[in-house]
Amino acid sequence: ELHDNVGQLLTAAQLGLMRHFGEMDNDLAFQEILRLMELSIDEVSQMGRAMNSDFWKQRDLFEAIVLEASRLERIGAFVVHVQQRDEADGLSEHARIMLYRAFQEVIRNAMKHANANLINISLKSNPFEVVIADNGKGFDVNDRKDGSGIKNILQRTSLVGIEAVLISNDNGTIWKFKMK
Repeated sequence: ELHDNVGQLLTAAQLGLMRHFGEMDNDLAFQEILRLMELSIDEVSQMGRAMNSDFWKQRDLFEAIVLEASRLERIGAFVVHVQQRDEADGLSEHARIMLYRAFQEVIRNAMKHANANLINISLKSNPFEVVIADNGKGFDVNDRKDGSGIKNILQRTSLVGIEAVLISNDNGTIWKFKMK
């Protein structure tokens, strides 16, 4: 749905701009707009594939996180460092989906609320642990009102037997996902 609907709308808008304004090879701003639309179309396509449940039959969580880290760097959202100690996560398909959605929410919060520009990710399977740390503004975890994002992270991880630990201060926020 995402790829078919939003991707198609972006492609139609891009083609409409090109038809209406022509190529405008000498207009650097217009060429940059077309380039950004092309990147948007590619990103929507990749997101659509990542959301497809068949994706999780072929890829593990660590691979998906590394791909997302590359995407985040490509679009200029963050500088992302990934330290991967193991090749495979050893999780069920359901656990992979839940943890990837929790990971996405952590990243979304770092982008939306923390104004972070650096993300450090550590991945290991034995014992299982995913650590996501940002350099954003952080917040007082004892004085927080759990928004839907934090509740979603805690609920999704709990559903698959993963403990989610949240640490935040002036230096940023750290999420640790580990086996209970």
